[in-house]
Amino acid sequence: MLSQEQALEVVGTYVQAIKDGHNYHGRDDLCSDTIMGYARAATMYLETEHKLTVPLYLQTGGSQKQNKLNPFLSDLLVQRRTWKKQRPKKEPLTGDILEAMLQIAATDIRGILSESAAIYDWCRFGLYTGSRLGEYGQSKAPKGAAANWFAAIPNSNDVPREWRGRPLAFIEEDFAFYTRKDVALSVEAVIADPTRAHLLRVRYRYDKSNHNFVFRTYSRRSGSHICVIKAAMSIIRRHRMLGRSKDLPLGAFMDKEGTVCTIRGKHMEKAMRMGCERAYP
Repeated sequence: MLSQEQALEVVGTYVQAIKDGHNYHGRDDLCSDTIMGYARAATMYLETEHKLTVPLYLQTGGSQKQNKLNPFLSDLLVQRRTWKKQRPKKEPLTGDILEAMLQIAATDIRGILSESAAIYDWCRFGLYTGSRLGEYGQSKAPKGAAANWFAAIPNSNDVPREWRGRPLAFIEEDFAFYTRKDVALSVEAVIADPTRAHLLRVRYRYDKSNHNFVFRTYSRRSGSHICVIKAAMSIIRRHRMLGRSKDLPLGAFMDKEGTVCTIRGKHMEKAMRMGCERAYP
């Protein structure tokens, strides 16, 4: 039976081999966190199969005791952590790219129903509100899902009864328009006279934080196509022209075959890439 010190040396030898490229990925540039994942897995195996206790962490003293990585393993990882190469930063969605996306949408023969027009509207909406794909599109569609598939709120007792089974993404009633004096406007009134709408109140039924079912209000941005009011009106017009129920997600478009599709990550990526290539050839 190995002692704790010997078991730690076994794990340390294993960690060194992982660092040198003897791992599932066959890479010698794994980050320290990934290497620690291998170390924890090896520790669990020794403890479960061989009843060996491996002291990966040392408990520090003081009033608030904390676990500190055993120096034997820490020394193996410190250089990897210190000289870790930073991943390339994601470039922002610039005004030039948005302008290019607008030009692409404007020349699409399918007009407002097209994929390019829908993606453009949600990009300018998200740029203004900070909305993520999961709030208006389908970020986790299962493999083989239908084109119009959408994620739904769980049908359980933990959810208010009126929201069970309804879409996670925005639906029409999540958007409310108001005049400059905070007078509510119907969608029909806004479509008839878009200039009356100066405020948009958005209900966020799903949020990554603990604050679901909250309302946020945004104001019109005059003289710019990057305007949340214009984006919201275009989104709702498309939704109604597609003949979709008010209880279905607003994030949808019609493809070249005439099929109504919900917006997914692959659609966003393709449209942004095309906009970037046109803006920066």
